Amino acid sequence: MHCSLHPLSSLFIASDTEVFVGSRTNDYDVYITMEPFVEKVEAFETVKKMIKWINSRKQRLFILYSPTF
Repeated sequence: MHCSLHPLSSLFIASDTEVFVGSRTNDYDVYITMEPFVEKVEAFETVKKMIKWINSRKQRLFILYSPTF
C-alpha cells in the first residue's frame, strides 16, 4: 500500500484461513483481519463502518494535540 511507484488506496487478500483488508485515509491506515467466509463487498463495508466509528471518536482515540513542556 505504501509503494511510491504504485500506491494503493485499498487492499483485499483472501486465503483459506483469513481475509485481510487494508484501506488508506488521509489521516491513517486501517487494517482488519476477518474470518475466511467474508465476501469482498462485506469486508469493505465493514472497513467503511470502522473508519466512520474511528472518525466519530477521533478526539478520544488519538492524541491530536499534545502539550509542549
